[in-house]
Amino acid sequence: MSTAEILKAVKTVVKMKGGLAVVVGDQVLAELNLPIAGLMSLSSAREVRFGKQAAWSKIPS
Repeated sequence: MSTAEILKAVKTVVKMKGGLAVVVGDQVLAELNLPIAGLMSLSSAREVRFGKQAAWSKIPS
């Protein structure tokens, strides 16, 4: 994980007004928008769960 990747992830989360971002190199592989205090979503729990699983599956081992 590089400083550039962390910066890109932070910028992506700020742009979404909260959430999670998976970044590898200069590419955003996944985003999970959590706009309520950066922790919650207006989407259903099911949609958030699947979004989280999709984001986590993009993290390289």
